[in-house]
Amino acid sequence: MPILFDLDGTLFDDSAAVLAGVNVLHSALALPIPIHEFTALWVMSQERHSAAYLAGKTTFQEQRRARIREVTQRPLSDADADQLFRAYLTGYESAWGLFQDVLPCLDCLSRYRLGVLTNGDA
Repeated sequence: MPILFDLDGTLFDDSAAVLAGVNVLHSALALPIPIHEFTALWVMSQERHSAAYLAGKTTFQEQRRARIREVTQRPLSDADADQLFRAYLTGYESAWGLFQDVLPCLDCLSRYRLGVLTNGDA
């Protein structure tokens, strides 16, 4: 029998990566809003627009642009929104990492067939 794991939030510390990306974006925007307020806006926006994407109401790229426009409260062109999202993504990807207990857990389960599931994009 296989053992299945969810990726984000179970194996992969997505919350830490999101915080790193938000910090990079906040710095790039130089907004007067405190980082903790900006982070809360980002998380709410991410949940709302990701839900629209998962429901098939928007494309993956469009939900990214909508999130940037919402948190910046600026009428950005697609190119400008994409550029700002890349700033977030750079910080997010630089902080990718596993939770500390993941490798020991997987080592203990190495005799089993293991699988990883995610609802994330490729």
